[in-house]
Amino acid sequence: MTLRTRRCVFYSFILIFIAVGAGVIFYSQGWRPVWQENKIAFQKTGAIFVEIFPKDAEIKINGKIFEDKSGLLKSGTFIDNFLPKNYKIEIKKDGYLAWQKNLFVKSGMVAETGKIILIPEKISPQPISISKNAGTFWEKENKFIFSSGGALYYSSQNEPVKLKGNGFAVWSEDGSKFITKDAANLIYYFYDANNISKATNLNSTFNNLTKTSISEITFHPADSNKLIIKAKNGALYILDLNRLVIETITQKIAISFAVKNPNILYISGNEIHSFNLLLKTDDLKFELSKELAGQKISEISSNGNAIFVLFQNSALYIFNQQNPTGVKIADSVKKSVVSPDNKKLAFWDSKDGLKIYFIEDYQTEIIKKPGDITTLSAYKELGIKNVFWYKDSRYLLVETAKNAVDFIEIDDRQPINKYTLSGNSSNSYYDQNSNRLYFIKENKIRFVEI
Repeated sequence: MTLRTRRCVFYSFILIFIAVGAGVIFYSQGWRPVWQENKIAFQKTGAIFVEIFPKDAEIKINGKIFEDKSGLLKSGTFIDNFLPKNYKIEIKKDGYLAWQKNLFVKSGMVAETGKIILIPEKISPQPISISKNAGTFWEKENKFIFSSGGALYYSSQNEPVKLKGNGFAVWSEDGSKFITKDAANLIYYFYDANNISKATNLNSTFNNLTKTSISEITFHPADSNKLIIKAKNGALYILDLNRLVIETITQKIAISFAVKNPNILYISGNEIHSFNLLLKTDDLKFELSKELAGQKISEISSNGNAIFVLFQNSALYIFNQQNPTGVKIADSVKKSVVSPDNKKLAFWDSKDGLKIYFIEDYQTEIIKKPGDITTLSAYKELGIKNVFWYKDSRYLLVETAKNAVDFIEIDDRQPINKYTLSGNSSNSYYDQNSNRLYFIKENKIRFVEI
């Protein structure tokens, strides 16, 4: 072999090495050759991340089965080498209903399913051990107040105890105290769950201290022995039941108020105020426009940064630093509920059914900007009685006018997965702490764990 031939072979191997090395590098970075428009082009692959509960489910992507690799150290399964296009994801597990979603994988990006909650094929409601039939109920920390035969009862896995009043007002945050009411005479009664035999007439206590009567009442968010009371004259007070003293929040006429720990939000005239329970400061947050100042108010709520006001004309507004004079979210709204993560607001109306309003940037499995609205059209014709947020803020529990409760995701990528948890039931309530859905069925309180 001549020197010239050896040099040609040597340089050829160098060129082959460089080409193969570059190809390996490009391949490891996700680049793949594809045939497009009668020519070869290069595209960077993406990946899919799947998180499932319960684990050990079958993952099928465009018909190909992948192992669920989640475990103690990994919350989900990462699967790569997908060319940019749409993929059909199917999740199956024996004994559970199937889950499906169409995901678009972008070049160099990871498409996420979000946490998938699989629902059992057969759901068997469990009864609560209460001897009496129940018409309606209110639950907190596995304690129950319920109506039966026109009377009100308390039960905590014991024989029901009859209570004063004929209606329920509110639980304390820790579930250790509660207030009932006599709706006809507007009398409120305070109970300690640890001493249910004693009832305190709050009207008498409050009247002795202020010489006025109670209009609305709720518990202090951090102290179950303190109450926040709106008086008949519109003033707001804090009543300390241990020391029997009154603290004035405002003497202004409060049209409406709500508690978002550590603040009390209230509207007086055309002003929205925030009273800090820790610092004892009262700040003017926003002012209502002339158009809104004369409107009656149904409810006020907050996620900590924004304040939501639902007027009696069914118009829902948001007030925040970007919209200090208020921006209308929707008309014909019946009720709204802030999500546990404070990033979303569910509301339902008489026109389009159930909607999700995104309060701030939301970049997880779905990408939403502040002010974006998702419509869950499945409820446009069904009619909605109540809505609860699931504890992870990715799902909703919806009680329909047809006496069923659905479990539905807010991920609007098609198809939207919806499952029925209970049928022929009423008066549903979801407890995030116990992750139980309670409801009345056949005159008994029952529950299912999700």
